[in-house]
Amino acid sequence: GIRYVVLTSKHHEGFTNWCSPRSWNWNACDAGPHRDLVGDLTRSVRAAGLRMGLYHSIFEWFHPLFLEDKANGFRTRRYVDEV
Repeated sequence: GIRYVVLTSKHHEGFTNWCSPRSWNWNACDAGPHRDLVGDLTRSVRAAGLRMGLYHSIFEWFHPLFLEDKANGFRTRRYVDEV
């Protein structure tokens, strides 16, 4: 049977599935379901005796530093170095 659940907590486009003050109104509390999906699911998974895992993408396709690196043909790494 199932022993664990893994959720994408933050996707590459910057959307977070929790209430994040750093995701510029692009999170599960400000848009979409208007609730902390990570917290809600984590509590339910643990209550069922399962393990909870999170996948968190550090890349954000619309972050200004990522866009700068992209415009430079990824010859620069400001996003990786500074974020």
